[in-house]
Amino acid sequence: MKEHLLVFLRAGFLKSKRGLITTFLCAGMMLSASAGAKEKPQAGELKADESGTDQEVRQLRLEVEELKRWKERQELDSLKSAAETASQVKKEGGLELKEFQGGARALQALNPELSVTGDMYGQVVVSEGRLDSADARSGFYFRNIGLHIQSNLDPFSFVKAAIEFSQEGAELGEAYITWTNVAKGLNITLGKFRQQLGVINRWHKHALDQFDFPLMLREPFGGDGLNQVGIALDWLLPKLWADEQSITLQVTNAMNGKAFSGDFFSIPAGLLRVRSYWDLDRDLYLDFGVTGLVGTNNKRGVTDEKTGKKVDEPWRLSVFAGADLSLVWEPVNQAKYFGVTWRTEFLYGYRQEPDDRKVHWMGGYTYLEGKVWRNWIVGARAEIAEPYEWSQDVKLLWQISPYVTWWQSPWVRTHLEYQYIDGNARPAEHRVILQVVLAAGPHKHDRY
Repeated sequence: MKEHLLVFLRAGFLKSKRGLITTFLCAGMMLSASAGAKEKPQAGELKADESGTDQEVRQLRLEVEELKRWKERQELDSLKSAAETASQVKKEGGLELKEFQGGARALQALNPELSVTGDMYGQVVVSEGRLDSADARSGFYFRNIGLHIQSNLDPFSFVKAAIEFSQEGAELGEAYITWTNVAKGLNITLGKFRQQLGVINRWHKHALDQFDFPLMLREPFGGDGLNQVGIALDWLLPKLWADEQSITLQVTNAMNGKAFSGDFFSIPAGLLRVRSYWDLDRDLYLDFGVTGLVGTNNKRGVTDEKTGKKVDEPWRLSVFAGADLSLVWEPVNQAKYFGVTWRTEFLYGYRQEPDDRKVHWMGGYTYLEGKVWRNWIVGARAEIAEPYEWSQDVKLLWQISPYVTWWQSPWVRTHLEYQYIDGNARPAEHRVILQVVLAAGPHKHDRY
């Protein structure tokens, strides 16, 4: 039996490591079977045989335990080696950092963003029972095409410019640079820009809710509103009396020829605006602002009728004070389909004229519009203003303008508006205007 056992053990060593353990276990079973198969020994031999068998079994058990531990260590080393190999393969395959290099600086990435807007319309004008009037004619018009340029110069500033082309020629609408967050909440703008006189004077014509600026802006400043060259500081204040409040201070050349002196290098005009914003609830917000504007309207370098020499006129002030209110309802999760906006502005003006004459002027408007479906808006604007000229008689102009706007897409808008203009300063006039506004580029119909 021992010879068979030795042969069996020798065969086990020649096998794999896993089979070696099995071999010893089987050998132990054979020894036990062999001991049971012997003839019953004598009483004197039993103690010696049992003692020898126990020693062999214990020895075999120790060797089996040692082999188990050795096998576990080998398997652990094998797993570690496999993990290191897999980690190395993954690093070389998918997580290796790559460096992208080019032979040029890719200058096209530095090009500014360009947008193009188009504003065209057709109108029918009826006054005193006939087509056309003293101020407008029926027909088709291309009001302007705008080239809008914008670029982030660096992490601290950006530039914007708007150039308008019409049948009369090209005109610089706006061109300015803005430094953002110069101090906490403070932006600084330098260049030519539409001033923050109320709310909608800041907007471009193609972005207005109605066809044109209200009489309140056209009468004292001209058809394009107030647009001058200077510097502006916009400061978003810490939360004080409202959910949000800001102050705007603008110092510009008094270059508007209707309200101010019209000189490019003149005594500057100053504008101060304080704006407050409240969230009344999750669907309704209120925006309120007050604005003050002061400048001079005296002429310089005019020819004196008596001496024939060029002289500067005495200083004369032009002062404006206004207030604006916007109430907007936009239901949460339904703002694309429904909403109501009510906006109103009032402006008072004071102007010193030659010969110590003083002119007091006023104007204002209010409009209400609602989004009745996703792409459809209906509304109406009512306005009143005095002619911005000196007169012994009180004269008034008023206008009512209901309208419908269809947003075909964010890039194309069709606007139909009826205007009734009347007053004791002019004959009554009816206008029907069909306007189409288009936009190509990343900024679409930006108002600012």
